[in-house]
Amino acid sequence: MSEDVKVSRSGPIMLCTIDRAERNNSITPGVFEGLLTAFREADLDPDCKVVVTKAAGKNFCVGADSADLGNWVGQPLDQVYYANFAGKQGTTKQHSPKDPLDPLGMNRWAFEVAQIDTPMIAAIRGAAVGGGLALALLHHFRVADSSAHFATGFGRLGLAGELGLSYLLPDLIGRQAALQMLIADRSMSGQEAKEAGLVDHVVEADQLDEEVMDLASRIARLPAASVRASLRAVLEPRREALRAVMELEYNQQRALWSSSDFQDGVRNLLAKLSSGKTEQKP
Repeated sequence: MSEDVKVSRSGPIMLCTIDRAERNNSITPGVFEGLLTAFREADLDPDCKVVVTKAAGKNFCVGADSADLGNWVGQPLDQVYYANFAGKQGTTKQHSPKDPLDPLGMNRWAFEVAQIDTPMIAAIRGAAVGGGLALALLHHFRVADSSAHFATGFGRLGLAGELGLSYLLPDLIGRQAALQMLIADRSMSGQEAKEAGLVDHVVEADQLDEEVMDLASRIARLPAASVRASLRAVLEPRREALRAVMELEYNQQRALWSSSDFQDGVRNLLAKLSSGKTEQKP
């Protein structure tokens, strides 16, 4: 199991904690591998009825690490993917640069997460931005505290959504609200996200763990087979549509990654971070 994710159990509830507080829980191959491995183990364990994903520190997940973006800018996206992520994400199908083009690329991880049938709850405090927002949306339930805020962030970098965000966000909050976030750079507070349907519950910071465990316990009291059957009935018809959007996302990202807009976006982000004018963003 990856050191970037800590896994424990509370009876039938699996607890997964992203443990990169010093980098605002930005995404690494280890985060991907640790989470997907745990999710898959939960699916195979008849005694595990719910998964809770939370994060150390003050932010849930801010997406890609700014230091990584600085190192990767100027390289083709496929090169970045194969050098840093392929074979390191915990996915079941591995690829190499010699293979036929993988139409999902980075999104292969997200598509495998979308196949998990064990109910998953994201416990969100602070920022869920970019890939961190997509991670939250891949969960079946989301509980936030009063410090939570949500944004796509990709437009500021000259990129578009990834990890299924372009499908999952409008599916949850509607097309127009999603477009506001994706192309008008609108962010949402926890309460706004609750009103939009992005999160299920919003509580004060000191009540987040209690609220999440209460929801997890209520799910865990039901027969696991019926719960998973209900999830499949709701989600299975959407999975092929999700895959199609993920393929489109990766093709778009490949083109945008090589643009001057992306290079300028990363430079601007790094300049703001070095000046202390902004926190780490995707």
